[in-house]
Amino acid sequence: MCRESISEVCDLGACVCKPDVQCTSDLDCPQGYYCDLELNECVEETCVPQCEGKCCGTNGCGGTCPNNCPGGYVCNMGTCQCELDQTCSSDSQCPTMHCCRDGSCIPAACGNMQCGYDYVCEFSCGTCPAGSTQTQRFNPAALICFIKTSRFWASVNPASR
Repeated sequence: MCRESISEVCDLGACVCKPDVQCTSDLDCPQGYYCDLELNECVEETCVPQCEGKCCGTNGCGGTCPNNCPGGYVCNMGTCQCELDQTCSSDSQCPTMHCCRDGSCIPAACGNMQCGYDYVCEFSCGTCPAGSTQTQRFNPAALICFIKTSRFWASVNPASR
């Protein structure tokens, strides 16, 4: 049943409600309708889901946007953006230089260390090349690889982590 000033129009068994108003602008139409300027008649508004740039959350039409995050990522319900899935049950499920602790991937504590042992994730932060040594001499917060020349210490790049 249609509201007042709106008639039920049936065509091939399908019935729709159409306003009895010819229009020249949206102001001529009842709430929930817009003026189709080609037909000069009021047409019921349909909702177009607004999911562009979102991986979850509401679509603006009473539904939800599909989760289109790639594998290893989850949709953050607060930002509606894909984020790295930080849940884990083993270190192998975490990105490089991260480890699994209490069900979450956490970054290794290597920080500025080029070499040495990470006691948080319990693995090596890297090893110094042959002929060099690790030292905290120039930075107490970091182990760095150095090679002693005749008079000076020179920083060297560590082996890959």
